[in-house]
Amino acid sequence: MKKAVFFDLDDTLVPEFANYGSAFAAACETLIRSDGVDVERLRAAVFDAALDAWRASPVIAYCRRARLGFAQGLLSDFPGDAPELDYLRGWAPAYRRAAWTRGLAAVGLEPEPFADELAEAFRARASRLSARPSTTWSARSKCSAGPTRLR
Repeated sequence: MKKAVFFDLDDTLVPEFANYGSAFAAACETLIRSDGVDVERLRAAVFDAALDAWRASPVIAYCRRARLGFAQGLLSDFPGDAPELDYLRGWAPAYRRAAWTRGLAAVGLEPEPFADELAEAFRARASRLSARPSTTWSARSKCSAGPTRLR
């Protein structure tokens, strides 16, 4: 019996970014209703802050080789044995908090106490809408963080 593992590295098989947008809106639903927040503006601000911080990470070279992007930083638990994944596990909570804090401030909202709460709500909503990040990254961590041939 032949077995194969498929990786959707370019958002063509599973529409992850569309799911991220839906998950983001769902996570911010109360904030949108109570404060009239423009969810697209907030999403852009949070994602821009996340991308800036992601690119400044000391393990960005590894992330590029492993095809891990800023959105995975907002969502994944980074299971695996690689030292870089261990670093990401420790770094991710502060990264998420900073992205949400900067994003909320950029649209004129006080980040506290919402940043951590919204970060976790986004992770929970996204995991319901798309492939579970922990499963994807666990499988990815078992390969060499580069192109792998299936036999």
